[in-house]
Amino acid sequence: MSAVLKPDLMLLDLYFPEGKGTEILWNIRARPTDLSAEEVAELIGAGRTTARRYLEDLVAHNDLHTELAYGTIGRPERRYFCHNGRPEN
Repeated sequence: MSAVLKPDLMLLDLYFPEGKGTEILWNIRARPTDLSAEEVAELIGAGRTTARRYLEDLVAHNDLHTELAYGTIGRPERRYFCHNGRPEN
């Protein structure tokens, strides 16, 4: 794994059960594109609402970025990506 975790990321396991915070960050860093809460939920084996809560906590801790992706119909979708640069879609 080429990504280097910041020392404070080791504290994520105190806030997230079963190392889910670290698992989410590794999954997002390993992808060439940003991910939705639904995609992250599938990767970590959790519900979409639970994944979204974890993702928003990581955004609040300044470990992830988020932006809205607007489609043609319905609500915009929040997309999550790491601080090491915006992935190309």
